[in-house]
Amino acid sequence: PLIRSVYGIGKGTLVQSVIRPLLGAHTVKELDYKRTVGTFSGELFLNRLVVMNEVEATKPEQYNNLKSIISDDYHFVERKGEQAFDAKMYFATLMFSNKEKPLPIPKGDRRYWLPDYIHYPSFWGDTDDDQKRNAARFFRSWRYALEEGGLKELAMFLRWNAFNRAEVHDTAPMSEGKTEIISCRTEDA
Repeated sequence: PLIRSVYGIGKGTLVQSVIRPLLGAHTVKELDYKRTVGTFSGELFLNRLVVMNEVEATKPEQYNNLKSIISDDYHFVERKGEQAFDAKMYFATLMFSNKEKPLPIPKGDRRYWLPDYIHYPSFWGDTDDDQKRNAARFFRSWRYALEEGGLKELAMFLRWNAFNRAEVHDTAPMSEGKTEIISCRTEDA
């Protein structure tokens, strides 16, 4: 998935307060897009979850670099000063962006699921200061609830849901958010 939202809506909080504790802090690797596609990045993919922050690819070749990272079964792992090797990949990806259109996604793409762009709720205020203050208040309450047993309840719900209602998808489902940013340019494919 590629989660897009305004700054400060809780993407980092989701990773730090929920995903890391549930999957294990050392199995979740956070990095930015440039580091993901750079040299010596293969080792980063020897994790359970790769979280890519600040995704923004403006050129088709950037999209294609990311596409191979997400969908190829094997990656070349190159560590400084060591022999490089191919390794089977088992990681999942979660991408975040503050941009409404972070990728030039071609028509027919099956890799990305994009929910609608997330804005601050209107009841959090009209000004940036009001919204940030109310967001901070909400996330303080949310973190407290997680610490007081909410994380365990969430983990139990996710396990139950995975065992009882899991559907396996070969392709990412279409969404309004994805439809909004699909590029019809053939050179983006």
